[in-house]
Amino acid sequence: MKSIDALDIELIRASAYKAKWFEQDKSLESKGFILLHNPDSAVKIRLDLLGTSVRPSFGGAFQAEELLKAGWLDDDGCLRSVKDSGYLYSFFKTFSLLLDQKKLPQGQPSAMIPKYEGEPAELTQAKEEALEKAGGLEAFTTEALREAMARVGQDVFRKKLDERWHGRCAVTGISAREVLRASHIKPWMDSTDEERMDPNNGLLLSANLDALFDKGLITFNPDGRILLSGKLTADDREKLGLTESMCLKQRTPEQDKYMEYHRGKIFKR
Repeated sequence: MKSIDALDIELIRASAYKAKWFEQDKSLESKGFILLHNPDSAVKIRLDLLGTSVRPSFGGAFQAEELLKAGWLDDDGCLRSVKDSGYLYSFFKTFSLLLDQKKLPQGQPSAMIPKYEGEPAELTQAKEEALEKAGGLEAFTTEALREAMARVGQDVFRKKLDERWHGRCAVTGISAREVLRASHIKPWMDSTDEERMDPNNGLLLSANLDALFDKGLITFNPDGRILLSGKLTADDREKLGLTESMCLKQRTPEQDKYMEYHRGKIFKR
């Protein structure tokens, strides 16, 4: 097994920072560990650098055994991967979300920690193929690696939506591939790895509808009819070709939970 290197550590730092965990003292790395804290709580995460693995320990209510039960840690209590930015970000964001929602476990932490389902095999394979083609992990900076892996995931997701929507816009039926976008209903950054690859969490939309949907200026009712944000003026709607008669060409019950999230969290009424 390959030893933890500087790129691995920087990827951990970048993923933690993105999920609102901040390093307390960079000099501690020379002592064999990284200490992270969340500014909104007293909870701290210590990451011990063990040569070929990283073992976290926690202050406050979080217990390593609960994370092991939920699948976030391997059998030795270490991070499952230090090279997968998606996993690392999800690992840290799990705690950020609990803290943000003031849902720190009290007595039954396992009930509050979501189960780690693992990365879909097809995405793992696509990532490995992309890395091999690009010359391996060492060919990337931390930011470039994160962006490259996100692009791989988007490509896999796009293929699924092309099949689901038969290469046509989910609303207008436009088939010009150059102007079609693979749009997540529940945003990529808020989704688990499984949700990111779930075709029920996506719409194939023309570029203008994709931009409007992404910014919360349109969404869709449970019956598939379009909802237009009050932020769009009558003139905007006319020039964008938006009408209240627009609707999704098809919908599935599995899509409902994602669209409910979009209506509640993203849509700007």
